[in-house]
Amino acid sequence: MKLSAARLLALLSTAVAAVVLGLLILRLPTELLPQVFGVFHREQRSGHELLLTEVHDLYRFHTVEYVYRSVFPYDYMAPHLSLASILRSIRAGSGSIAEMLNEEEQRFLDAYNISLQAGLRTDTAAAEFVVVTVVVRAGFDLADTVFARPHEATPEQLSSVFSVEESLNQAAGTSLRIAHMTTPPAVITELRVEDVNPETYSYPDVSLSPEGWRSIAQFVREHARSETISDGILRTAEQNGHRLLETLLLQLGYDSVELRTGIPGLLHENTDFRD
Repeated sequence: MKLSAARLLALLSTAVAAVVLGLLILRLPTELLPQVFGVFHREQRSGHELLLTEVHDLYRFHTVEYVYRSVFPYDYMAPHLSLASILRSIRAGSGSIAEMLNEEEQRFLDAYNISLQAGLRTDTAAAEFVVVTVVVRAGFDLADTVFARPHEATPEQLSSVFSVEESLNQAAGTSLRIAHMTTPPAVITELRVEDVNPETYSYPDVSLSPEGWRSIAQFVREHARSETISDGILRTAEQNGHRLLETLLLQLGYDSVELRTGIPGLLHENTDFRD
């Protein structure tokens, strides 16, 4: 089956959900499927139940999800450190605090200060804490690329994303069709702090103001982002996505598939969620 590059990319952009079903029917290895698979969905944000304020078309291809559960502030306060030892280091040094403290000490001090501002008691026998769950998804953001609107792309932009090489197999006397595809680099596509559900939150209650909760959530969110990247979430996202695309192209009849990462035919510059 021969398809033009534009038609093929349109197919890839609209039929991935069907591919998931096909993979299940074919009983291919389940590791080809991302844990949470969301492709080309619409997201709406409402300021009121009956007042739609914004609608966004999103072209995010999630291929992996990490879930972190953090005990704030203690996960960020190394047990061999103390506020007293950090203050001694600051008093004995010179320059800015950022220059005098290492990363571990700075994280301890930041977590302590946010706890203090939020009203959490951390220096008593009844020390308080908050358990924060962060969900980090990674994959491909295809907005403003050829994948999103292939029929608007030029031939040059299409060829930067997809091309087919015909190779003659001399021994068998047959022609092999090799698909070459370029995907965008994997990025963090979604990062959210889950709201606490009082019915399922099994930890001691603490009294937090909305501003205190926002400060804690933002701190944990930023550290979860950097930690997941250090843990290799982008590499995993790219591998999962490439395996899925390779399977799809092979099912479409290509004899071989070669995938690489690049900046494929951007129609407009899109910097959201890039790392």
